[in-house]
Amino acid sequence: MDAKADLARYVFTNSLMRFALHAQESAAAKPEVVLDWPDSGLSKPFDVEYAAAFNLGKTTDGVEYHSGPLSTHNFADSPFYARMPHNTLLQFADLVLGATRELVHHAINEDKKGHGIDLLSRVCDKFRGYSNNVVGRGISVNSRAKDIRAKITDKFRELYVAS
Repeated sequence: MDAKADLARYVFTNSLMRFALHAQESAAAKPEVVLDWPDSGLSKPFDVEYAAAFNLGKTTDGVEYHSGPLSTHNFADSPFYARMPHNTLLQFADLVLGATRELVHHAINEDKKGHGIDLLSRVCDKFRGYSNNVVGRGISVNSRAKDIRAKITDKFRELYVAS
């Protein structure tokens, strides 16, 4: 598997694990996974990972989901695919992702604040772990990158957590 596909698979499984925990903790009635149609046109890597999570509660590499199998939380047996131009949910998710990326750049490089920083203020309280544990729970940062984690944590608190 090439590096780009492997990275996409890792990001997908990491996100799916987090979503499964959220669904478990909030007792979601019918959680659904909606994905933008892959650029390559090949959904198989996502379908295979989802099937492993749904049936076994593990990634294809054998990493266990803390939530257990998705099937035990009433997830659909496969993800749904849509095209971003025709799906407002995916468009909104893309905006939040871009705004989060802008926050990370702003925290690390002290770049000038842009519109994304302001947009994030409207949804920051929806991040997993808000208000004290966003980094590591809602925003995934390598635990060995202590300096970067601290900068993002400090900037998030400065911008979005009332003192």
